Amino acid sequence: MTTSRTALLHADTLAAYLKDRLPHRRTDALLRLAEVLLGILQAESALHRKIALHLPRSASLESKTRVMARVFHDLQLTSQDVLDVLLPLLPDGKLTLVMDRTTWHYGQTPLNILVLGVALGGVVLPLIWKVLPHQGNSSGAARILLVAQLLKVLPAKRWAVLIADREFVGKQWCVWLRWKGIKRCFRIKENTRIDDLLARDQFQDLQPGEVRSVFENAWVYGTWMCVVVTLSPAGDRVIVASDLSVLDTLFTYKKTTTVNRD
Repeated sequence: MTTSRTALLHADTLAAYLKDRLPHRRTDALLRLAEVLLGILQAESALHRKIALHLPRSASLESKTRVMARVFHDLQLTSQDVLDVLLPLLPDGKLTLVMDRTTWHYGQTPLNILVLGVALGGVVLPLIWKVLPHQGNSSGAARILLVAQLLKVLPAKRWAVLIADREFVGKQWCVWLRWKGIKRCFRIKENTRIDDLLARDQFQDLQPGEVRSVFENAWVYGTWMCVVVTLSPAGDRVIVASDLSVLDTLFTYKKTTTVNRD
């Protein structure tokens, strides 16, 4: 069996699944989408011309590239469509969620995107996102709205923990997550108040590779959290606040430095 025929069989299988999850979409459009999705996996790229090289069609590269452009333009997939396709494929049990922010370009226009995804092995699979109407950090309200949208289809009991970096902090946001029953694991800034002291003023004699923690839970961003501090071999202080134990806090946060979010 030729590579092209094998690719078409895989595309047919994927298209059948997409039709089952998105019955309101045209079958021929979903088949083209399946071919493109498999092409993305093979190309390991989001560039149309690179993906087009892997489309199982006997056509010119220019023709395949035009197909690429039409697929996403014609389908107009919504974030709900993406969730309908991905959620049944997630493993059973509790999931580790990760919040991040990334910049993509639509032509020459930069898009500042707030993303919420699930950690699976060495990657984070985006589940839901919001294009922010501005550059720079997101607001607590924007984060709350994004998490609330995902909670409608993925209840808090399925969330093992939510991991986020230093820009995703704030009292309103942290208190709301606690109220929703979502465990947090956030790196915090040096100017964060831990009880009555600034984080930068604590554990100043820390040695590279050493790990310390506040003896009891500390008051951080309006809630009680476990605070763990370590010093990287490069001399960077990493301060993490979470609802987990000391060992689980560092192990969990380390996932954000080892996964590929692209």
